[in-house]
Amino acid sequence: MKADLDAAGHVHFLADSDALIVKGLIALLLRVYSGLTPQEILETQPNFIAELGFEGNLSPSRANGLQAMIKQIKYYALAYQSLLATR
Repeated sequence: MKADLDAAGHVHFLADSDALIVKGLIALLLRVYSGLTPQEILETQPNFIAELGFEGNLSPSRANGLQAMIKQIKYYALAYQSLLATR
């Protein structure tokens, strides 16, 4: 996963995987979080995961990987929020 902050203060994510299910999970995450400001990312809870029924249907390793990706997205948002605060 890679993130960039544009001049307008929006975070854009790129990510990929060899596994098709992970590619799909990444696509959902990027659809939700990419293009938002760091503050918006931090305020946006991943409720869509439960709403789509993924919580009970992913293997434990896939569920852990999904949570790790969300955590990484939030870490990028925190870092960029700090960077914006120093400008």
